[in-house]
Amino acid sequence: MTEPNTDKRKLEKGGAEKTLEFFCRHLVALCVTYRQVKNGIPLEKTSFFAFPGIVICIRGFCSFLTAGHALKDLNEHLESGDILVESAVLADTFGLGASSDKPIPFDLLNEPRFFIDDKNEGLDFGLIALKPYYVALLAKHGIITLGSFPN
Repeated sequence: MTEPNTDKRKLEKGGAEKTLEFFCRHLVALCVTYRQVKNGIPLEKTSFFAFPGIVICIRGFCSFLTAGHALKDLNEHLESGDILVESAVLADTFGLGASSDKPIPFDLLNEPRFFIDDKNEGLDFGLIALKPYYVALLAKHGIITLGSFPN
């Protein structure tokens, strides 16, 4: 029986760690705790969902970028009143350089949202505007925005 190539395994492990480290510098999750509403009455059981995404900045305007179909579903539930959001946070604690293990409380209901979910055109993205306050906190926690494009 031959010994496994330990140099190759170290390289692969190092490559995987570097890849994970790279993606975690950009990964943010919008995490929402909510209760379903039946006949206008919130149910006791709380539920949870998380939208993975990144922060993208274009011409000085920063947004949380996630899947459009997910944001569309969330908007439909909010508009119909069949869920009650109890809390929302931006989880930015995935990177090695994160300065905190606590996510950032987020005012989901009062931030502008935009989405496109068009299967015929092959488009599926959603944006939630981020105030400079949130962007600064995310940066402090080690999140690197994508696409800081000039004006």
